[in-house]
Amino acid sequence: MSEIPGENIDTASYRGRHPENSPAWSAWIFGRLPEMRMLRNAGLNASRKNKWRNVVEHSIVVNAASVFLARKLAAAGADIDLDTVEKASLLHDATKRRDKEKKISYGSEKRSFQLRDYLEQAGYAGKVIAAAEGTGRVIEMYGSRDTQPEAIERLSWEELIVAYVDARTRNTDLVSLEVALYGDESQGIEGNIQKIPSDAAFYEEKWYPYFKLVEERIFGAVDDPAFTPESLNNEAVIAMIHADTQA
Repeated sequence: MSEIPGENIDTASYRGRHPENSPAWSAWIFGRLPEMRMLRNAGLNASRKNKWRNVVEHSIVVNAASVFLARKLAAAGADIDLDTVEKASLLHDATKRRDKEKKISYGSEKRSFQLRDYLEQAGYAGKVIAAAEGTGRVIEMYGSRDTQPEAIERLSWEELIVAYVDARTRNTDLVSLEVALYGDESQGIEGNIQKIPSDAAFYEEKWYPYFKLVEERIFGAVDDPAFTPESLNNEAVIAMIHADTQA
């Protein structure tokens, strides 16, 4: 488990509950080797002997789910750079290990710029870096109920998609914002307020209202009443993976 309080990612190895999907996931990863190398070079890899494997698997799921959502919005006419979403979603936690080893917690007043430096040195474009950095406790989240909507409007689709999907991904499972906040004992999922009880007020008063507004903007951009937050789920994403890798 994480040695630093205030983190949401469990760094214990997570083997997954659906090994039958492993070939499809492996094929998906193979198409994203430059970013997978970036994760490995930052001290993260998918080896079962590496305690950071969970962060890699989490990042891969955030990547696939972000691509799923970005494709839906792009098909509806939203101006989205799919390549930016692809790269940023896979790299958003690239320097997680480095931050932890330097005792930097995203729940503290400290702010790490390691991710930005790492991606800049590798030559990634500014919009990729902005979307990768836009997860977690972004400054827009700290506004009031009146100022949050305006702040969200200023963010790019790429930033919103990656941040929203990360907020809804618990380890390697896509859950609702409500489950991400409060957990679900029947599924063995801890929510933010269980993981970090001291920050319960922040999550209920800032984090949740912020991401509900992001959710409304994202799903409001698609003129299809059948496309709802429930449409973004584990089954839909793995179906996309299979379709892409078998084509």
